[in-house]
Amino acid sequence: MNVLNLAVRSLLVLGLLAASGIAQTAFAQTEDSAALPSVDRTQVAVGTGSITGVYYPAGGAICAAVNTDRPTHRIRCKVRPSQGSVANIEDLRQGRSQFAIVQSDTQYAAVNGTGPFKEQGPFRNLRSVLSLYSESLTVLANSASRIERFEDLRGKRVNIGPTGSGARATLDGLMAQYGWSYGDFAEATDLPPAALAQALCSDRIDAMVILAGHPNSAVQDVTNNCAAVIVPIDGPKRDALLRANRYYGGAVVPGGLYRNSNRDIPTFGVLATLVTTTAVSDDVVYTVTRELLDQLPRIQSMHPALSRLNRNTMAYAGLTAPLADGAVRYYRETGLLPTN
Repeated sequence: MNVLNLAVRSLLVLGLLAASGIAQTAFAQTEDSAALPSVDRTQVAVGTGSITGVYYPAGGAICAAVNTDRPTHRIRCKVRPSQGSVANIEDLRQGRSQFAIVQSDTQYAAVNGTGPFKEQGPFRNLRSVLSLYSESLTVLANSASRIERFEDLRGKRVNIGPTGSGARATLDGLMAQYGWSYGDFAEATDLPPAALAQALCSDRIDAMVILAGHPNSAVQDVTNNCAAVIVPIDGPKRDALLRANRYYGGAVVPGGLYRNSNRDIPTFGVLATLVTTTAVSDDVVYTVTRELLDQLPRIQSMHPALSRLNRNTMAYAGLTAPLADGAVRYYRETGLLPTN
């Protein structure tokens, strides 16, 4: 593994974000703008994920769209990094974020008080705004590990993702179909995202599990630097999981995106969704929804994972929480939802 590559990886990520205009939103807007000291009427934070993942630049794209017309609507949007979907739901509960990007399965669990939210019970104030892009459960294996399919993970050293991450919650669902627990791995680790590439390439772990939109910089890192391979996930166990859970869907990692991956690789996944709560005013939700949909071509250009956003399905795909009233108003005005 090239140590220099690892050392500068974060800087490269930030450089790419800066080049797309997202870094300015994600970082500069964590502080009040000196140029517009009295403009802001409302400030909103969007809960995202690790800065090395896709949620963070996706949140940057959302805030870039909202802040474009900030002097008029007087809403300032800033990006909030986090541990992922489950942590984002808790931040919404506590009022630390006003909007958040969460997986569709995490949204379902929060609404129904199941899975990681069983103790808290149903989050009755959670509201959907729109759906974004698909995310695939992606297992990457060290090329020396002899892992060729998901079943081969048993008895291996596997990074299962940090507590509160959507990757771990999705992995838990698949493991339940196999009747596995973490004890079925030789070692189950929860390393932070920034440490994963070095751990896999230095043989500290045999495999890592992430939930990602593709292309993804972390996948590019390990496939380029240590010939890691993407492990297919298919078969009866996966199919049973999909039949039992409407928020999951079959997916593929497209061939040709990564080194050593010329063919489509089967897996499954969820949708990334934008949610809010009833504590956020209808007018604010309406404005955020309007800015995102009215500037959709611009948002699509900001990150490859956002390039396939479909305006015609964003009002319903993967959404289980009730639609926020402000979002409903916009969708009805634009014909994306029926008026009756």
